[in-house]
Amino acid sequence: MAVDNFTDAFAKLKRANEHMQTLGTLLPKEGFVPPTRTEYRPDEGLLVWVVEDGADLPSEIPLVLGDIVHNLRSSLDHAWWTLASRKLGRAPNEQEAPRLQFPIRKPNGGFDHNSRVKEVGPKAAAIARDAQPPAQWSPHELGTEFDYTPHPLGALRYLSNIDKHRQLHVAFHTMSSVDVSEPPFTVLSDCIIDPVHQANGTHVYLPGIDFQLSAGTDLVGLRVVPKGPQPSAHWPYVVNATVAIEPRWKVRPLVGSMFDDVAGVVASFSQLL
Repeated sequence: MAVDNFTDAFAKLKRANEHMQTLGTLLPKEGFVPPTRTEYRPDEGLLVWVVEDGADLPSEIPLVLGDIVHNLRSSLDHAWWTLASRKLGRAPNEQEAPRLQFPIRKPNGGFDHNSRVKEVGPKAAAIARDAQPPAQWSPHELGTEFDYTPHPLGALRYLSNIDKHRQLHVAFHTMSSVDVSEPPFTVLSDCIIDPVHQANGTHVYLPGIDFQLSAGTDLVGLRVVPKGPQPSAHWPYVVNATVAIEPRWKVRPLVGSMFDDVAGVVASFSQLL
């Protein structure tokens, strides 16, 4: 490979973008309705719509996602190799080659700026340093936010290491919102429709019906608490769902942010030559 251009690095970026377009056609659209089952829990007095972690997602999704991750990681490594070759004035030998990859700090790890200066020079090392995820970042410390988006390069390192050994896990994980339409009056034999609201064209039941959203690791469900007898029918509902990957990251924004960060770093490196 020539030591004074980034053809290979940009080719990997181009390939990653092509895979991103493919992924866009495979991912469910926002607001898709996942498969559910309905169960009544008499001990809790709850009618629960359960969305299990088993939505029918295309099997190609994890393969294409792995291709995106691989090409983005390779783009950074190709660019780093080019910089190292330029500094050496030759291609690295077999002893030098194994350590010449773009550095991304480990979770809760450090960044050895001085050693990177020796590999690629001070300007490139500074670009790499400024692109690093924060030292305290960890992919497993997500709290309770389901829409958490980690640092793009930190996530890239994490996903790349996973993809080297096993297929990435892509699954339906949680609901972004829930809207429940009116339950049929006939299933609530102990309730009546509030006459005032009925006159206004709306239904409010007496006693009231308490709608609750329950989200957990094993199931995501809508809990409807009837203040009357056991419901005898399935009620209509609409579910907006989110597709997530390891650990609980939304696919679309994460893939886009990883691509943007990698492209930005490679472009900055190319301007040094």
